[in-house]
Amino acid sequence: MKRVTLIPSHQMTLFGPRFTIYTKDGKSYTKQSTGREFMWDFNEGGAPYPRRLPGLPIRAPQFEDIIVTCRDLDRQDRADKLIQLTLKKE
Repeated sequence: MKRVTLIPSHQMTLFGPRFTIYTKDGKSYTKQSTGREFMWDFNEGGAPYPRRLPGLPIRAPQFEDIIVTCRDLDRQDRADKLIQLTLKKE
């Protein structure tokens, strides 16, 4: 693997970059993303997220609270509620 440099462009969306991979045999493969690949809706069925992975340093109930808060973030009384939910609970 090699490091890559992301170069901003006025012609592409922020989350819609174009990737080109060059293989050792001289071929290249380019994929233009639209940005939609990084979006998902909490209310859509079958969305790949949110799923709590085993080994996360956060308890399941706290994780569920984070998901509910993210889904309803525009209805929260305080924006820092999400930050508070990410802090370690004793």
